[in-house]
Amino acid sequence: MELSIIVVSYQNRALLQKCLESLEEHLDGVLDYEAWVVDNASTDGTPEWLAAHAESHPRVRPILNPRNSGFAAANNLALPHCRGEFVLLLNNDALLVDASVTEGIRFLREHPQAFGCGGLLLNPDLSPGVSYGKFPGVRTVVRELTGPGFAMLRGIVPGADEAAHPVDFPCGALFLVSAARAREIGLLDERFFLYFEETDWALRAWKAGASIHYLPRFRAVHMGGASSVISGALSVVVTFHESWFLYLRKHSAPGAPLALLALLAPFYLARMTVSALRGRKARAAFDLKNLRGLLWGFAGAPSRRLRAGRA
Repeated sequence: MELSIIVVSYQNRALLQKCLESLEEHLDGVLDYEAWVVDNASTDGTPEWLAAHAESHPRVRPILNPRNSGFAAANNLALPHCRGEFVLLLNNDALLVDASVTEGIRFLREHPQAFGCGGLLLNPDLSPGVSYGKFPGVRTVVRELTGPGFAMLRGIVPGADEAAHPVDFPCGALFLVSAARAREIGLLDERFFLYFEETDWALRAWKAGASIHYLPRFRAVHMGGASSVISGALSVVVTFHESWFLYLRKHSAPGAPLALLALLAPFYLARMTVSALRGRKARAAFDLKNLRGLLWGFAGAPSRRLRAGRA
């Protein structure tokens, strides 16, 4: 089998259906593939719909997770069962627009030393969106804070004429990897409930000597944010920062988490104050939410209560 696709689903049956339809439309008759769909204990009827859908669509292989264990853990439920030569992590809010995954497969076959590749993620209006990023270390944040702009996810929107090239990590919404290389690197780190799991996976691959690349001809539309495995605006922001601190504790010097806190807390506070003085209430509220998320994320444990809806 050429390709195994893993789609993690939570509380969005309509988007999941569109995602699976895009696979059928663009890959049926083109590739020998299977689609593992891991549902993280949705309560919107997705498990029942998915079970029924799989009966009439033999390429679809459902895994009904009895609890919401997060994005990394959900992917790990499917990874050991994948039979494809290559594995595509695909968000359920990402829709294939063509069969260009074959470009990624061709590239990885021609470059066996590579771990994987990402592609061009398009916004719903088909404009280029964030497709890859820089490793989110403290030095990267310092460069951003002293430069022209601060990017929350170290995210980069590719230029119109940007050629294929190595990248630190691709957006996890569209991440094609060599199954053989993935077995060497290991599963995703399940301590990352959401965010930074693909960043961690990519860094582990680079450290093992396997490269990762951006391919502009490999494309999908990314609706953005709709595939979150948690509910609530604050809980998402807290989990984002908590995962960031976990990433730094795992890969950076011991003082890195505290350094990030010392950099971002004054930044969020100052930007919030300036926005409030200028009457930009929405901007001020956004930065207040980020400041709270930063502090709660540094503490760690409170986000688990938020995710469970108890805070």
